[in-house]
Amino acid sequence: MNEEPVDFSLIENQKENIEPSKDGRSAMALTKLFSTEVKQLKGQQDYERSLIEEKLEKIDELDDPIEPYLEYIEWVKRNYPAGPSVESGLIQIMERCTSQFRDVPYYKNDPRYLQVWLSYAKYSENPRDIFLYLARKEIGKHLATYYEEYANYLETSDRNVQAEQVYQEGLGQEARPLKRLQKRFNEFRMRLEAKDTTMEPTSPVFPSRSVLSVKSGTSLFASSHKEPKPQKKIEIFTDNDDGHEDEHMIEWGNLGTAFERNKENKVLPSTWVGETLPQEEYSGKPKGMKVSVFQDSSDLPSGPVYKVIEVPGKKREKVDLNFDLLYNDDEEFCVQEVLAIMKGVYRTKTQASNLDDSPRFKSLVTQVRRAQYDETIHLNKEELKKPASPTATFYTKQAKDEINAMFGDQSAENINRDDDTKDLGLIYDDFTENVAEVSINDLTEKVTEHTKRKRDELAGVESIIKKKCVVNPADESFKEMLLENLNPSLNTYKGFYRYKKTMNMCSLLKKSLNIKQSRHVFVEFEGTKDPFNLKCLLGEGGFACVYLAESMIGDFKAIKCQRPSTPWEFYILRQIETRLKGRDTLDSIVSQSEIHVYDDESYLVLEYIRKGTILDVVNLFKTSGRKMDESLVMFFTCELIRVITSLHEVGIMHGDLKADNCMLKFRAGYENDRSKGWKNTGIKLIDFGRSIDMTLFPKNVEFKSNWDTDNQDCPEMRNQSTWTYQADYYGIASIIHTMLFGTFIETKFDGEKHVLVNPIKRYWQQDIWNHLLDILINSKLHGELPLTNKLQQCLKVLEEWLESNDSNLVSIMKDIEQEL
Repeated sequence: MNEEPVDFSLIENQKENIEPSKDGRSAMALTKLFSTEVKQLKGQQDYERSLIEEKLEKIDELDDPIEPYLEYIEWVKRNYPAGPSVESGLIQIMERCTSQFRDVPYYKNDPRYLQVWLSYAKYSENPRDIFLYLARKEIGKHLATYYEEYANYLETSDRNVQAEQVYQEGLGQEARPLKRLQKRFNEFRMRLEAKDTTMEPTSPVFPSRSVLSVKSGTSLFASSHKEPKPQKKIEIFTDNDDGHEDEHMIEWGNLGTAFERNKENKVLPSTWVGETLPQEEYSGKPKGMKVSVFQDSSDLPSGPVYKVIEVPGKKREKVDLNFDLLYNDDEEFCVQEVLAIMKGVYRTKTQASNLDDSPRFKSLVTQVRRAQYDETIHLNKEELKKPASPTATFYTKQAKDEINAMFGDQSAENINRDDDTKDLGLIYDDFTENVAEVSINDLTEKVTEHTKRKRDELAGVESIIKKKCVVNPADESFKEMLLENLNPSLNTYKGFYRYKKTMNMCSLLKKSLNIKQSRHVFVEFEGTKDPFNLKCLLGEGGFACVYLAESMIGDFKAIKCQRPSTPWEFYILRQIETRLKGRDTLDSIVSQSEIHVYDDESYLVLEYIRKGTILDVVNLFKTSGRKMDESLVMFFTCELIRVITSLHEVGIMHGDLKADNCMLKFRAGYENDRSKGWKNTGIKLIDFGRSIDMTLFPKNVEFKSNWDTDNQDCPEMRNQSTWTYQADYYGIASIIHTMLFGTFIETKFDGEKHVLVNPIKRYWQQDIWNHLLDILINSKLHGELPLTNKLQQCLKVLEEWLESNDSNLVSIMKDIEQEL
């Protein structure tokens, strides 16, 4: 043997960083580990970890799926001898392993799986919770190791009577190996004779179940709509999560992570502004100042230049920072902004807003805060100047006159517009842009001079348009030009109301809803004179907020407040309603009733859909530790293909397909003619802000966007290439991937075409999914777009499979409907 001798000095210097192991550790391995340069070691560990993670992604194809996890845990113990840490991730790996197989009958009495649990219990703050959970899930029920370790833990905690109960339970279950368990029990009885057990607790050591209670695991999902338990007189811990306590959690249906179990013992970070910090009482006599200190009487905001932070259980901290400067007038500023304000070269939003600084607004806020729960602010119409055109009226009871007067104020923010020239957003293949104003009916008609360029500069533009036309669909000025040239005019559309005024009401609505005493916030549009009671904020994006509103007759609506104003989505939805009239797929599109367009904001009144989205369903399955049933994925895919092909047939592209833009509708029985029960079950598409009306453009049009892209956008968008229907096709593929894998789609280019990074699992319908996804991801390779006929052929295959495999679909849909 020519092995080099081990240098124990390296191990000696690191012995405090080595966790003891009952199986021992290799001195050679430790020496090699501690002698390697830190940067090189980390790179090697990261590479080896990535290889193990790749194996874990394929465990569904293994005969013994737990084996990669066991190798992973052993690898971590070898490479991170200090034990659990953020860098090693040992606790998280154990949690992944234990949760993966906790409901798999085959592994419930596998000694290797039980050993992972026991190792996990060793690092737990309360190991007894782990043993109780294992008993509840019947993990290790027939293994002597479980009873030996549980009894040993109780014995070391001076609970000898309970330890004896554990041994007796194991013997009653005839846990294997029974002979060893009997031997350990006899040794325990000998030790017990010398101990006094009269004062020890004798409560049961295993969870009990009442005769009429239901075993956990019989429902598809853990219920999220249970009544909360009554609070005790002394409140120990308040969870910041707003959800109710789950009965299944109480019954140990889900152990959760170590962080979730111990969160009541942790001090969570919180904002400093507005907090009352406890101060130490000072009992001594205050000393008077011998010398009067100069006090500056300038108008600058005064305040302490430090703040004392006291958190129970932690050392008192003093922060040398004037927080009143950073958080002034309910606004947050960075240090650079504060310096700019002091130099007079920067104005705050509050200073810039005539509305918020006005006495009317301050009076409104004061009255709203004083309002009772059943009060509404009344408006005094005598103080309001008659507007030149209908305006929206907002009131919350007592402050009605203040708000009405405010709406009449002409100091509202005006949007700067260039009336001389409009950016048409057209890009042609010779890189000539913004050269002509084009007729909406036919972009290939003769162009007219729009700028001061010479006529000879415009020669050949008509032929260029016929050759290739590239449009930026995100260009708002181009959309505005399209809408202005509609025939018939947008003003003739049912439910369209335009007011030549600025409102600046979006921010006011949000502020009013945030005031707790203000339960009744009403908004009335004078075009319809139908007031709405705003209930809450449903969602918020970069340019729009959506509110839940109730009409005076009790109908719930969703009001989309958008700034800057745009009637584009209203136009698209009205066109869809007209072109799909009489077709079943129209019921899969969100409906609208009206839009109120101001110079600065627009308010689109939409149908309110009570249930969640496809993304909510995916998360529901992930919470229960499962993936979506393949028949459910097939069903939603059929719905998507059906509605998108119908839209393409009438010249409409959605342009922003993703799982959270697919709302759900419910009923129950599946047949592809949708005539016997499934007609009202499926999806409803929402958010048509990026949609495109292809009938407004020549057939050779292509699009090129300038918005930020991600993996949910088609490869053409990500590569800054031109695209058309690829946006919708890739959107369908993205939603399918999210449903199947529970993650967002990722693709790679293999030299010929784009393929999924994660291949379709072998136990799924590979032939169906691979063919469909190839068409959706590489649509340009499958013929001239749109590929309506090919997708309808795929739809037929999906429907035929679904009709033969929908036995569980009805019950799954019922469970989802109850949980959302």
